[in-house]
Amino acid sequence: MDRRNNFDLLRLFAACQVVFMHSSGHLLLPKAGLFEVLLQFPGVAVFFVISGFLVSDSYLRSTSVTSFAWKRAVRIYPALIVNLLVLELVFGATGGISTTAWAYAKHLIVYLPTASIHFAGTVFPDAIYAQSWLFQGYPSGVLWTLTVELSFYVVLPFVLSLAAVSKKAGSLFIAILMIGSFSIAHVTDDAFSQAHPALNELVTPYFWIFGIGVLIRLWWEHISRWFEGRALFWLAGYLFLIVVSVVALGEPIKLEYKMEPNIITLVRVVVMGATVISLAYTAKSCATLLHGNDLSYGLYLWHMLGVSVFLGLGIKGHWWLYPACYGIGLSFAAASWFLIEKPALALKQSKMRRFAAIVPVLDEVK
Repeated sequence: MDRRNNFDLLRLFAACQVVFMHSSGHLLLPKAGLFEVLLQFPGVAVFFVISGFLVSDSYLRSTSVTSFAWKRAVRIYPALIVNLLVLELVFGATGGISTTAWAYAKHLIVYLPTASIHFAGTVFPDAIYAQSWLFQGYPSGVLWTLTVELSFYVVLPFVLSLAAVSKKAGSLFIAILMIGSFSIAHVTDDAFSQAHPALNELVTPYFWIFGIGVLIRLWWEHISRWFEGRALFWLAGYLFLIVVSVVALGEPIKLEYKMEPNIITLVRVVVMGATVISLAYTAKSCATLLHGNDLSYGLYLWHMLGVSVFLGLGIKGHWWLYPACYGIGLSFAAASWFLIEKPALALKQSKMRRFAAIVPVLDEVK
């Protein structure tokens, strides 16, 4: 598979879309016509499709499940744990944490590896958080997606196990899982999500989105010609689908994939996912724009801290909050990438090279 692609750019776009939605929604900022366009490419759904494709590729290229788990852990946890600890420190410094040391230690044991306050509260139901004098709530609204992502990593080896024996049978199994996942999402409403927040942070109601990327990667050698260099065709088809669904069928312009999605939403998300993959392999020279730097993960993790501070201070409605939110988020993202993520990835590559050097020696011993 061609390693020259635009996935870093697309993930940065997805993170920027999330920043736009959160800053405009929480801080009551003007949205203009760009809002309707961005609604067609929801950042979280874009991330899920890309993860389905790239993480499946990582698993298929891994020598073992342990190797796959190591690569995922090194990519996710260093930046995530630093982010969580800073959020806890800031929230605690403003009065948002009130508990005993033992209860808080138990909370962190579950919270840090899962990124889920709700999982931690389910396992250890001690009261941990209090009212902060600055923040209106916990200063991050994106961590649930990291929990979903981590649960996807756990189930992926099982999902692809049958495909290792028979690609057709494995694909059928994945399609069945996607249908089941969509069915669960279809009957999941806001009331259920609020009553059972921990269940909503599992991959179960979102696997149908990940599965789009998984299936495309699984058959990439056979279908890549349908995607490479064909982004304009996919974009045109997606635009036509949007017009038909919104104008002719009366569907909302927002691509609502989270709560009670219907069949039309399913089709729109599938075509959107295919469009994203095609964009990754069209005009691949654009990948050099970032010079190998991936700021998307850091921007996603950190942007809500700035938004939460402005919200807590009662600063809303000003146009300059857009560049302020992006500036703060990108500054933290750059620090996260150059100080945490990039060194961690170098460690991963070093470990993998050492392992590759050991394998021939082990073969000779055998």
